[in-house]
Amino acid sequence: MKITAVRVFQVEGVMEHEGEFWEERLVRPLDIYPEHKEEGAGWLGKVGDNHYRIIANFVEIETDDGVTGIGGPMPSEQAYVIATQLTPLLIGHDPLATERIWDRMYRAMVHGRKGVTMMAISVVDCALWD
Repeated sequence: MKITAVRVFQVEGVMEHEGEFWEERLVRPLDIYPEHKEEGAGWLGKVGDNHYRIIANFVEIETDDGVTGIGGPMPSEQAYVIATQLTPLLIGHDPLATERIWDRMYRAMVHGRKGVTMMAISVVDCALWD
C-alpha cells in the first residue's frame, strides 16, 4: 500500500450557541500580563446573536488501496506546512510505516522542530493512524 494523495481542505460554517461560548478558557503563558489575562475567545468570530463562525482545516491522506485517513482540525498555518512542505515526503510511501514517516518529516524540518511545524507533523501522524 502506498500514499497517492494528500489533500488539505477547509470546512466553514455557522454554529448556534446560547450564551457565552466559553465559560472558562485555558490559561496561557501570556496571561501573566494583565492586558492579556482578560481576553476571551475573540478568535471565534461572532456573526450574530448566539451565532459563531467556525472555520477548520483538515488533511486527508489517500492510498492506492482506497483507504483514507483524516487528521485535524488545525489552523491554516499548519495546513500550509502540510501542503507545501510535508506532502512531498508522504507521496509514494507506505502509510503503515508511521514511525518512519514521522522520522522523515521531523528530520526534513531542520528549522521547524517546534510549534506550528510539530503540530502539522502531529496532524499528519493522526491521519495516518485514522
